[in-house]
Amino acid sequence: MNPDYNYLQVIESIKNSGHTAQNPNNQIGYGIPNYLKTKSLVLSIDDPMAKNTLRLYPNPFEDRLSMISEMPISKATLFIYNVFGQKIHEQHLSNIPGLSEVSLNLPPISPGVYMVTVISIRDSSTFRLIRK
Repeated sequence: MNPDYNYLQVIESIKNSGHTAQNPNNQIGYGIPNYLKTKSLVLSIDDPMAKNTLRLYPNPFEDRLSMISEMPISKATLFIYNVFGQKIHEQHLSNIPGLSEVSLNLPPISPGVYMVTVISIRDSSTFRLIRK
């Protein structure tokens, strides 16, 4: 198995390995994929559906907060909550290419701890951020 495969390529390779019963290649298994080998291969691959692919930085932040996503985001909403759970900001995001930095337009907020949640079609992520 090529270590540079993404998770979709690994899954495709597993699907295609079913015909190796008569000609095994010892990479995944013989005919029916070896579950333990397959599991370790799949779990070692970065799956954007299984992990947080968003980053918000810097933390702590002062006046500017940036976001980067490993995957493109067609539509998402960013919410900022104070420590009392009150929503203090909502921002709609759209058409963000993968691996590009986006500067977020934030309202003036007091120094303190905030929870920032980004909800997209694919998943949701929550971050604890500190405003200096």
